[in-house]
Order: sequence, then structure tokens, then C-alpha cells
Amino acid sequence: MATNESISIFSSASLAVEYVDSLLPENPLQEPFKNAWNYMLNNYTKFQIATWGSLIVHEVLYFLFCLPGFLFQFIPYMKKYKIQKDKPETYMLLARCFGCAVIEDTWHYFLHRLLHHKRIYKHIHKIHHEFQAPFGMEAEYAHPLETLILGTGFFIGIMLLCDHVILLWAWVTIRLIETIDVH
Repeated sequence: MATNESISIFSSASLAVEYVDSLLPENPLQEPFKNAWNYMLNNYTKFQIATWGSLIVHEVLYFLFCLPGFLFQFIPYMKKYKIQKDKPETYMLLARCFGCAVIEDTWHYFLHRLLHHKRIYKHIHKIHHEFQAPFGMEAEYAHPLETLILGTGFFIGIMLLCDHVILLWAWVTIRLIETIDVH
């Protein structure tokens, strides 16, 4: 008896939805979305759609929802609502990260060349070149002295330009991405 009642409730609900749907105008986006979905199903595996589709949806939504907060910092009226008064502005953050990059890249370039000198290479830097096909995780595989020598350049920019922990984190992020990318 309970089964018959639930069937009648569902059929009534279904009729109500169909009735309301018949009153609404035709959705102009339905056909393009349907075509796009069919194209994806015909050209990509479900795994690819789930993996890359989720990544794309995540990134688009993340940056879309961050956009107002990013733009508000450039509107003078909105500055009075800024909670962290000592937090650096985005353009200053980028400028300081660029300064850190110039300092660190200059340091790294000259000392890395020095580590390739024939008297030094076999004792220190050769360890870093043990892999025949380098990849991202191998980037930090090095002799402890090489880590100290080249790593010092990373901290010079931070000591000269850093006045907030967000700058430190932004610089660490940018530097790690660059390091992994070049290997």
C-alpha cells in the first residue's frame, strides 16, 4: 500500500514539473550545451572529462570568485574596508617577487656557472646531474654544499624586500614552480 502511495506522489510531482515546464519559454542555451556535451562524450574518455573537466571548473570558479576581491583593492572607496592594513597591495607583491627573481636568478646564474668549473664540478655539482632524463622532483637533488651555495640567493631577495609573510609564500610558490618547470 505504501508503494502505491509513493508512486502516485511521484507521478503527481512529475506531472506538476511537466506542466510548469510547458509554461516556461524555450531555453536558448539548451541546444549549445547539449552539443558541447555530446562532443565531449564522443571525443574524450569519461576519465578525461572527470579529470580535466573538474580542473577547468575548479580554476574558472576559483578565479571568477576571487576577481571581485582582487578588483576592490584598486577602488579607493573600498580601501576603508580592508581588514589587513599591513598586507601588501597585489602590484607591490608582484613587483617585490620580480625583484626577488632578479636577485636570485643573478646569484644562481653566476654561482651555477662556477659549480661547473672543472675543479669543483666532480666534487659538488656532479650529483645534481646524475639523472639522464631530468624531471621536476629531481630539481632539488643536490649535494648539501650546492644547496647552501645556490639556496643563499633565494634568501637574499627575501631579506632585502620581504616585509610580510604573504610575500614570502608568494615567492616560495613562484620559485618552486619555476624550479620544477626548468627541470
